[in-house]
Amino acid sequence: MMQLKIKNCNNIENGEFDITEGRLNIKYAINGTGKSTISKAIEAFVTNDQEKKNLLLPFKYYGVEEENSPELIGYDQFKKVSVFNEKYIEDYVYQQNELIKNSFEIFVKSPDYDTHIKEIEKLLESINITFQNHPELEELIKVFQQFIDGFGKAKSGYSAAGAIGKGIGKGNKLDNIPVGLEVYEPYLKNNDNVKWIKWQLEGKHYLDMAEQCPYCSGSIKETKETILKVSEEYDAKAVEQFV
Repeated sequence: MMQLKIKNCNNIENGEFDITEGRLNIKYAINGTGKSTISKAIEAFVTNDQEKKNLLLPFKYYGVEEENSPELIGYDQFKKVSVFNEKYIEDYVYQQNELIKNSFEIFVKSPDYDTHIKEIEKLLESINITFQNHPELEELIKVFQQFIDGFGKAKSGYSAAGAIGKGIGKGNKLDNIPVGLEVYEPYLKNNDNVKWIKWQLEGKHYLDMAEQCPYCSGSIKETKETILKVSEEYDAKAVEQFV
């Protein structure tokens, strides 16, 4: 057990207290008796922080501090000190984005963690090299992604509004052309049917300029309804599912 003596530190003129080495030392006392002052004195003298020592000087000794400077005797064997106080709580505990400051380094990061991270990096590097040497894999992934996207965004895994739903939900409209659109069969069954449908849909707004065909300027008064019906039955994305 070590006995420390404290003098001229805040409200403490003279005092003694014991510290048992290798154990948690808890000091009980009512507020204002000097518990925090003892803690501050130990920190100031162990770290040899002159500024913190000066802050311990009692107010009544201001101006004659040389004769009544703060003292702590018996702390010589202490080499370092850690203080758990309100400032520690503010700086390290109950952080805005995490419970404890540097919690990742404290609870997660370890020699094993670093080893596993290096192993993962090696595997990722190997995968990257594989993709570089086999570009067809990237194309395969794109195909799978298009297939997945085709199901739409429904939580059930399938959406009627998705590309696949539009393409096959109402049957194959390339092999079974809807009634009234048989006149477009050469275009719908052509290898460039997707491009034709896009062209047909993009050109719809020209029909509002006049009751004439944008190409031949012939009258479309009797065929306009049929022309517009293409957009009701087809869209390019749906047709792509059959190509």
